[in-house]
Amino acid sequence: MPKTRFGAETEDERGRLLLEFALSKGLAFINDDESPPTFDGSTRRSWIDTTIADPITAESIFKWRVDSEPSCSDHNSISFSMYAGKHKPKKSNRFRIKNLYPVVLRSSLTQFLTGHSPERDDLDQEVEDYVDKIVAACRKSSPKLPPSIKRHTWWTKSLEVLRSKVRHAMRKYHQARDERDRRYLRQLFKGLEAEYKWKLNFAKREDSDDICENVTADDPFGVHFDVAKNPDSRFFQLSAVNKADGTLTTTTEEAIAELLDLHFPLDEGGDSLSQAQIRQSCRIPPNTEEDPPFSSSEIDAAIHNLKSKKAPSPDGLYGDVIKEAYAINPHYFQALFNNCLAKGYFPAKWKKAQVVMFNKKNKLDTDPSAYRPICLFDALGKVLDKLITHRAYFHLQSKGLLHQNQFGFIPSRSAPDAILDLKKWIAEAGRETKHCVVVSLDVKSAFSRVWWPKVLHILQNSNCPSNLFKIISSFLDDRHVSLQYGDTSISKNYTIGCPQGSNSGPLYWLLIANEALKLEFAEDVRLLAYADDFYLFVKATGKHFIQEKVTRALEQLDLWGKSVKISFEHEKAKLIPFGKKGSTSTRRIADLQAHHCQAPPRPLRKGSETTVQESSGAHPCICGPSVVDGLRPPTSKGHQYSTSSHLTPVHWDGQQPDVPLSIYTDGSKLDGRVGAAFFVYHHNLVEEHQYRLSDHCSVFQAETVALQRAIIWKRQNAPNEDCHIFRDSMSVLMSLQNHLIKNSQVQSTRQLLDASISLHRVKAHIGVAGNEEADRAEKAATQKKEVDVHLGIPERTMKRLLKDSLLTHWQTDWDSREEGVKGLFTRNIFTKVSRIRCISNPYDIQVAKNHGLCPHYLRKFNLRDCSCRCGEDQDDTVLHYATTCPILSHLRKTIKHNSSALQVLSTQPSGRRCGLFFAMCFYTNETSFRTLTSELCLHVL
Repeated sequence: MPKTRFGAETEDERGRLLLEFALSKGLAFINDDESPPTFDGSTRRSWIDTTIADPITAESIFKWRVDSEPSCSDHNSISFSMYAGKHKPKKSNRFRIKNLYPVVLRSSLTQFLTGHSPERDDLDQEVEDYVDKIVAACRKSSPKLPPSIKRHTWWTKSLEVLRSKVRHAMRKYHQARDERDRRYLRQLFKGLEAEYKWKLNFAKREDSDDICENVTADDPFGVHFDVAKNPDSRFFQLSAVNKADGTLTTTTEEAIAELLDLHFPLDEGGDSLSQAQIRQSCRIPPNTEEDPPFSSSEIDAAIHNLKSKKAPSPDGLYGDVIKEAYAINPHYFQALFNNCLAKGYFPAKWKKAQVVMFNKKNKLDTDPSAYRPICLFDALGKVLDKLITHRAYFHLQSKGLLHQNQFGFIPSRSAPDAILDLKKWIAEAGRETKHCVVVSLDVKSAFSRVWWPKVLHILQNSNCPSNLFKIISSFLDDRHVSLQYGDTSISKNYTIGCPQGSNSGPLYWLLIANEALKLEFAEDVRLLAYADDFYLFVKATGKHFIQEKVTRALEQLDLWGKSVKISFEHEKAKLIPFGKKGSTSTRRIADLQAHHCQAPPRPLRKGSETTVQESSGAHPCICGPSVVDGLRPPTSKGHQYSTSSHLTPVHWDGQQPDVPLSIYTDGSKLDGRVGAAFFVYHHNLVEEHQYRLSDHCSVFQAETVALQRAIIWKRQNAPNEDCHIFRDSMSVLMSLQNHLIKNSQVQSTRQLLDASISLHRVKAHIGVAGNEEADRAEKAATQKKEVDVHLGIPERTMKRLLKDSLLTHWQTDWDSREEGVKGLFTRNIFTKVSRIRCISNPYDIQVAKNHGLCPHYLRKFNLRDCSCRCGEDQDDTVLHYATTCPILSHLRKTIKHNSSALQVLSTQPSGRRCGLFFAMCFYTNETSFRTLTSELCLHVL
């Protein structure tokens, strides 16, 4: 290499070619010709590592040097500084309770928010000021801590001392001029460097093992499990993406703009005559009554359901901070939200979202559709959005406007319900000896293509309350998103689509999909919708009839899609044929599939394995009627989302008023039997009613049945009298008080309540006569011979039964292992199988499996011919050292006398110290291995 450039003593042909290349391209070398060599091997040294930059960048580089820091290779590291201009670091604008002083935060919030009420007509300014006060309180309670230097836990004082010795040896070696001194100093330096590298890597591995051991013990299926399960998952990394003309973007701004244009498009017009009429009249509010103001219970439930750990929007306020602010002044929230509802206005600040992109699997990074956008909204805006969504859901369900074939995004109508409906249709076709097919259709970017005028038009025709319509119309107007990548941030507005991450997004898509379900298809053609997917079911006597009906139905759906400005992804469409009885008929219809896959569609894969097998034509084990009823609770079209005006609010207390009509209810499970009962005091008359439930029912079901039957009795016998119902269990009372009820049995009980019924809770077994009588009656009900109330198996009970069955099968297989099968040694230690046992410590694993560095294992695999020095046990297993070896009797005091192997395994190993001692003995001193093995094994235990 040229000496003038790199400091080498001789020139090199490769160096000359590199120099010519750099000069031809106008590049500059940053290397210092007075620097020590960048490569120092066992036979030679050189200046082979170079730093090359363009002239403009080279002017910003200074303090270039070859480090004397020991590296893990023969190449020395190179460091330099580079001037990047003045950059003012941005202050963190994210606030959550765990990073603040809670006492100071509550004090500041009390000072800023107590007595505050929304008095301004300008709701946008009111929201801005209120959020600013919360942010100011958070900043005031932020800890003012000096920046701390993060040190690795594996870095110890001994490593630091050893590194200093390596540095000193390196300097002495480079400063030496005599060749003999250099050879000696090099040997000394390389020896210290090798020791330093080995101890450094060993410390890192041990620290990693300790971290994994502690983490898996606390949370076996945490973040580390997700990373190991899916190592290819990564954070969003922006690269050049394809534009519409097929070329690649050249700048970060251009790439971000391309992504935003794809996922948040503009409604560019091109309307048909009917679409133009819808657009023109869609924002005219209907002439209907207004919805009542939001009640405190509605707002309580919405605030309570805020996720405290969800990533915040640009205001930086996590859900737990909003909950603290609400606790200080709940009346302000109610007044603010009701003011928005009364004016029909959704504040502009809450219509701005920050976009976070996620990479999709198995897609090229240059494809703009390879990224999934998630919108982050202000927590307060999400609360108002949730309140509006609940009201809209209630309006649609109370009027019966949602189609019965609509599944997903609706309480009690999930994937298993959709699978069971499809299964029923397929079975019906089989009884009629007809072929049938199911065609799955995927809507292209469904949520990003929701046409706002059509949503508002549907709400107009549904006689939506006028104030609710106005605020939804305001929500779907003048919306903005922003995407930040590094120091680049781009914002844009969009006029079509519902943002992913909002509470109302699924609702607006349901309104669009509901129109498709209302289409009039030919006979024996049905359409089912699950979330953003459609499933077309067609049955007929022959292949040609099926083809004709499928083609006609797809044409209808295509025309409907054009009317609402959506399109289907035909390449993702799948067809599954189901022939009528007989394998010959199945083969005849199989060619209908053409190039389509036979795999069940995505939502079908979400169901249980049995239901998927059944819906795909397989014949798994037959479920009894009670099991099916337990899987599919009866779905009521009633009031899934209650408001203060439509359903009586549920309140309960611990009082015991003396009234003419009192009812005490109770339910329990005794000796495997379930009973429910209620006891009535009515004008000095006493009545008792007992019911026995199916043995598989839970106590919660019994409590609910008792309360439900008591309310029915009251409505039939004393409909106009005030009634007080007492019970000693809070589970059903808490469920009734919940704002969002998902249990169908609790929902039906909730609908029976009216203003004449009051609920109370009494303590059990304190001498309350009515409660004691109800307790006696429900126990007597369990002794009845006949079952009065048949209910399905609860989901929790079914899961428990399945787990118990799996454990029984596992235990049988574990006990039936014969000689010669792996795992016999472990079975003798762990005789009972368990789902919660997790051995993550490597030393415990060696003991449990009889593997590791003990004489028995070393002789078995011909690794070393050794034995225990005591000579009493020819096997010399790990348990020998833990229980019987006389040489270790002085160390066995740490183990309780007559302890089993399982009890020995429960002791905590001495982790890092034992591992370090073990490695040093085995790798550096083989002669002492036999002497130290016994003592080490006991330390491991």
